[in-house]
Amino acid sequence: MAPRVRLFLWRVVHDGLPLAATLDRRINTGSPYCSVCSQGVEDPNHLLFMCDFARRCWLLGPIPIRTDRLTGSVKENLEYLASATPEEDWSSIGNVIWAIWRVRNARTYQGIAPTHEQFLGFLTGIQEETRLAQAMDKGRKMREENSNLRDAQQEVTTDSSCYVDGSWGGGWMGGMGYVIIKGGTLLQYGAAPTNASSPLQAEAGALKEAVKQVVSLGLHSCTFFSDSLTLVQAVSQYQPPIDVDWKAYGEIHQMWLAAKRNREWVFCHINRDQNVIADKLAKLGRIEGDRIVGHRYPIY
Repeated sequence: MAPRVRLFLWRVVHDGLPLAATLDRRINTGSPYCSVCSQGVEDPNHLLFMCDFARRCWLLGPIPIRTDRLTGSVKENLEYLASATPEEDWSSIGNVIWAIWRVRNARTYQGIAPTHEQFLGFLTGIQEETRLAQAMDKGRKMREENSNLRDAQQEVTTDSSCYVDGSWGGGWMGGMGYVIIKGGTLLQYGAAPTNASSPLQAEAGALKEAVKQVVSLGLHSCTFFSDSLTLVQAVSQYQPPIDVDWKAYGEIHQMWLAAKRNREWVFCHINRDQNVIADKLAKLGRIEGDRIVGHRYPIY
């Protein structure tokens, strides 16, 4: 299932959609009715299952379902469909729901009259995204099983090494640290505060800054060591990384592109106890809030 569809289903179950009935209940808009059919009250169950338009969409979907036979709440109906649908087909259920939602939004925000052709267009698009996500997940599992991702225990043949780490303290408080070594000689280390809203975004921002510094030093061949396995896997994979924390997507995608342009860069995962200096520098950048750059020992 595509990541955004999984998130959307979570919002459906937890009443997190800006539906007409919800908005009317909260701010008294005076219009709780369905944006698509203008008849029933627009709550999740009506919009996604009971609306006449939605019922026809379900019959047109990859797994035809008569939603007029569903009698529970939206959560109960989803649980029933999950139990009655083979696991490999569950993504099709989510895709139909997502496509109905897209039609509703086109009507609400753009004034586009809902049609079943429009629904099928949205459905085809999210199905392609689902297939891509499934292919990438399969490829990632194959790489893990075959140990294709480089490990710090393997021999490193690049000219230089860069140990990098990020630190996150909640909110937008982040820090980054890196140590660049060539031939056993310290070339440069650094620490700085960063804006980050998640641990992975802090890690990705730290890697981005480390890559920038490696380039500025004229190092064309480098191994980057990080204790974030998620980050290393994302920037090392063959396909663009889409199934990652959306907060860190921009930085990770930039690093993935940079890695594809420079084949002499290697990204390795190491244990945290092997990355102590970069970790301390990252925490220093976050806590002290100062940008520090040095070229000789002691590092801090």
